[in-house]
Amino acid sequence: MYVIPELDEEHAESLLTKAPRLLARKKTIIKIDLFYLPFYLFTITTVSSKKGSVGELICVDGVKGSFSFFKETEYANTPVKKGFVINSVIELDKARQLGLEEYRRVLLKISLKNRIAMEVESIQFEKKVFYPYWVGYYYRGRSLDFETIDGLNGEKQGNKMRSIFIYALLKKNENLKI
Repeated sequence: MYVIPELDEEHAESLLTKAPRLLARKKTIIKIDLFYLPFYLFTITTVSSKKGSVGELICVDGVKGSFSFFKETEYANTPVKKGFVINSVIELDKARQLGLEEYRRVLLKISLKNRIAMEVESIQFEKKVFYPYWVGYYYRGRSLDFETIDGLNGEKQGNKMRSIFIYALLKKNENLKI
């Protein structure tokens, strides 16, 4: 399943060229690529004394295993826009384990903050999806660099996702089938 990107290339380029700070220079983007990164979606059910049983959708990327919350969206069976599809490196069981460990850390913080005892009741695999990201290449001095944004909402991606994109860019440049 492929998440349908809401941003087209022109809109993505305008977001990528924006200056990050008030007095900073705009970037001159020399090329833009669309990447579809693999994510495993899970529903985690938690139980607490005050709220009872609550389900939440999370995702774990299939390259490095980073965790985040996921908002349900529209899917297609094939990519709607042409881009590079990155294959998973992490298997489903490892993704489940990483997602559960990270979610438990988040849950502990919430429990301590709200003074509510919460625990994970179950974790259920939902589906594997490919999520779109726009990557814009530009020169920083004499070096080539890149900036990435989310293909749905246009949010710039930070250091957490940078290593995933470095991996994806290296695979793309190796001319492997990805």
